[in-house]
Amino acid sequence: MVEADQAEPGAAALRDFAQWVRIEPDTAQALDTALIAASLRHCEAFVGRLLLRRAVRERLAAQVQPMLLGAEPVRAPISLFAIAQDGALTPHPAQAYDAHVAADGQGWIAVHETRGASAFEARYTAGMAAEWGELDVALRHAVLRLAAHLYAHRDDDQAAPPAAVAALLRPWRRVLL
Repeated sequence: MVEADQAEPGAAALRDFAQWVRIEPDTAQALDTALIAASLRHCEAFVGRLLLRRAVRERLAAQVQPMLLGAEPVRAPISLFAIAQDGALTPHPAQAYDAHVAADGQGWIAVHETRGASAFEARYTAGMAAEWGELDVALRHAVLRLAAHLYAHRDDDQAAPPAAVAALLRPWRRVLL
């Protein structure tokens, strides 16, 4: 199970969204933030990558073999914690595992010794951009377009997202076989 912190698109994304849907930036800020966050999660699920960088915690099996991390692109060192039967976390010794990040951002952990752990928790940072303004313009446009669609159709839960959103995201999509 992969648990990433909530993405914070920030003031720049809110300002861009307000311009996109032609509303005052301070109008319904909580709604705007929720729509952007939902759009961001949807776009991340479609492309198979985290768009904005944030902390990730991932539960891994206690097995002695390489394991692919679930969130990408991995951007920071990976630390591993052993989970005891009672749920207690303890840092796993660095010599008992290898962590590797490939050039494409995929992260791997190869555990050499489980040392009695019932499972592991990997902690790392993943995401394509540190902040909204660093995200590629096509990705920002897809998120804003989807948020605007959700805003315009907030009373219609049957309205399908615009095809343009998928078209903007498709070049970034990562599918593992």
